[in-house]
Amino acid sequence: MSVLRLLQFTSQFCCWNLRLRRNNKALCEALDNLESSLNNTHKVLCLSKSLSVLTSAVDSLEVDDAVLRTLLIATKVSHACQILLDNYVWLSSIGLVSVDSKPLVKAAAHLWVLTLILRLTRNVSDLVHIMNASNRQSLAREKSCDNGVALVNSGWEMTSSSGCVRHGLLNCVLLRRTQVFVDITKNLLDIPLAMSKLQIGHLSVGLQALFGMLGSFLSVLVVWNPALRQIPS
Repeated sequence: MSVLRLLQFTSQFCCWNLRLRRNNKALCEALDNLESSLNNTHKVLCLSKSLSVLTSAVDSLEVDDAVLRTLLIATKVSHACQILLDNYVWLSSIGLVSVDSKPLVKAAAHLWVLTLILRLTRNVSDLVHIMNASNRQSLAREKSCDNGVALVNSGWEMTSSSGCVRHGLLNCVLLRRTQVFVDITKNLLDIPLAMSKLQIGHLSVGLQALFGMLGSFLSVLVVWNPALRQIPS
């Protein structure tokens, strides 16, 4: 589904670019049709996703860390509810159900924002754990040095009592937990899209498509390389 989402945003971006240049109307219409087809296909595939997300939430009950367990369950329940509302709105748009979709669209957008906030909260928790682990390692290595003599081990200079402060939090994340960096980036790219759904701030169609493309590309990378997936997810 990540590939479909990537293709959908790519076609949307190309169509926006063509409209901006005011040329090749036929190609633009073809891209519009492609985007619509990809969106419908994506929605059909998502019909059963809410159930799998809820099943995953039940599996998260086995996570030992109480904070992480709570965040995972809350995130998945919120995400599942968002998917259900999105699917209901889509069924209404194709005429299979009759309902006022405007409040449902707004509710789904609020749930999307809530899901992103919960995911970013988990990211912050991960960053705190990374910093604490780095600092504990730094202190342990400093104690093994006589009179503060620098110890170089695996490219890390341990002359400071705080490894992440000395080397930078970004370096710590990239060196130790690349999957955290990827997950944070994906979540940050989704925030403007969710805000646009709520009509908070003005974001052009082109920028929305660009953010969607980048976020979807990262999702495809995670599927292609499982080592980039957050565990537990």
